[in-house]
Amino acid sequence: MSNNDINLLQQTSVTVSKSFTQNTRLIRTISLVILFIVPTGTILLFLLIFFSPQAALQQQESVLLAQADTLGKKVADVEFINDRAIGSSQLIAKRLAYTKALQEMISNLPPTVTISTLTTGGNSVVIITNSVSLDALSSYQTSLLAVPKSQQVLKNITFQTIALSQDNSNFQMTLKATVQ
Repeated sequence: MSNNDINLLQQTSVTVSKSFTQNTRLIRTISLVILFIVPTGTILLFLLIFFSPQAALQQQESVLLAQADTLGKKVADVEFINDRAIGSSQLIAKRLAYTKALQEMISNLPPTVTISTLTTGGNSVVIITNSVSLDALSSYQTSLLAVPKSQQVLKNITFQTIALSQDNSNFQMTLKATVQ
C-alpha cells in the first residue's frame, strides 16, 4: 500500500445495506426526540416548581407548629387543673367520711364528757376525751362500740390509755378508731 492508493476525495462505491440506513435514521430520530423532550420536560418542571404553593405551605407549616406549641402548653395546663380537681374531690370524699365519724362521736357523747383532742391521719382517728367521772368515759366508750355494724363509720375502736390529769380533777381517755 502506498500513499497513492488512498484517495479520500474520490467517491467510492461502497454498498451500504438498507437495514443499516434505516437503523441510522431511527437512532437519529430518537436522539432528536430526546433532544427536544429533555429541555421541554425541564422547562415544565421549572414552571411547576415556580408556580407551586411551596412558600404558602411552608408558612402554613410554621403557623401549625406555633399553634401546636401553644396548644401543648394549654394541654399541660388542662392536665394540671384536672389533676388538682381529682385531688380535691378525693379530699372532699375523705372529709365527708370524717364528718360522719365526727357526727357519730358527738352524737354518743354524754353531757359530762368533752373531746379535748381530735387527731386525724390517713384512715385513723385518735380521740382524747376528758371527764370528771370514769363512769361517763366508760359509757361513752360503750356507746361507740354499741353502734350496729351496718351504721358504723368508726371501725376497730381500740382503747389506748386512761390517765388522771395533773390537777387530779379530770380523767383522760384516749381512743383510736379507723374511719371507713
